[in-house]
Amino acid sequence: MQNLQSAFGVFALLAVAWIVSEDRRGVAWRQVAVALLV
Repeated sequence: MQNLQSAFGVFALLAVAWIVSEDRRGVAWRQVAVALLV
C-alpha cells in the first residue's frame, strides 16, 4: 500500500509541475520517464 501511495505522490507532483508550467508542450516526457526509472 505504501508503494502505491508513493507512486501516486510522484505522479501528483509531476501533474502539478506540468499544470504550472509555462510551456506544457515543451515537456520531454521521455526524459521524465527515464529520470524516474533511474
